[in-house]
Amino acid sequence: MTAEQGGAPSWKEYYIYNANFVNLPVGTGLAYSDGEVRIDSDADFEFVKTMYSTTNDNADVYLKYRDDSTGRFLMKTAASARAIGGRSLPVDNSNSFDFRPFLWALPYKIRRGTTFMVQAANANANIAPTVQLSFHGAKIRQGIAPWKQPAMKMPYVYGLARNNNALPEGVVQIPANGTLTATISVDKDSSFVVTKMVGAATGNCLVTIQEQGRDRQWMNSAVNIRNIIGSGAEPNILPSPRFVEKGSVLTVSLQDVSGFANNVEMDFVGFKMFTR
Repeated sequence: MTAEQGGAPSWKEYYIYNANFVNLPVGTGLAYSDGEVRIDSDADFEFVKTMYSTTNDNADVYLKYRDDSTGRFLMKTAASARAIGGRSLPVDNSNSFDFRPFLWALPYKIRRGTTFMVQAANANANIAPTVQLSFHGAKIRQGIAPWKQPAMKMPYVYGLARNNNALPEGVVQIPANGTLTATISVDKDSSFVVTKMVGAATGNCLVTIQEQGRDRQWMNSAVNIRNIIGSGAEPNILPSPRFVEKGSVLTVSLQDVSGFANNVEMDFVGFKMFTR
């Protein structure tokens, strides 16, 4: 539980805002494209980690961040995406990746209903990459965190249910350039608190997660899978937990962008809460 200065108690709910640049124009690193991030009006947002993905690692992308609610930039000069954006790195031949985010020196809060401007410039004269910046943090909610209530707790993992009996348990296959919707039914005996996300994928894909019970998204737009999952050794440790009410359903929407049949694993790691 946290509290604003002189205000009521508040708690933090994991969320991701993305800034997407499709075919960032070639150039010399001086012409900037704007990627406006609109912060929802339901809650302030505080980010602590940044990940980036690109369709071509040979591209040289430079970034500037500006909080439009204050007019302040978060850097004196532009910085390379490699310098202020983390990456997921391959572990071995298992199609899993270590989650290695860029950690900011302090959390940064943006007011609800305002905009956060991400400006990107391409310093490569031949490559026009598609780039996604993912800001991992939390929406700040009023009240007391739901996982603070008295309960018996036990560690638990929810994973995707296979969509083909020829696949191992926990693996789904997305058709080449296709889409797939997978659901996870949270047991009715206990709510679930997500603290980490891990998984693997044979190709690149985009992920959207939504809680059907409360109709809440986990992100403002689809996230590149390498910007959201890690391995067991280097997982995506959520900067704030995500509470899922007992008996509700998590919907995971997957879109392949690799051009090949894509085997995907996603595991939600956390703990069950048994309450009376």
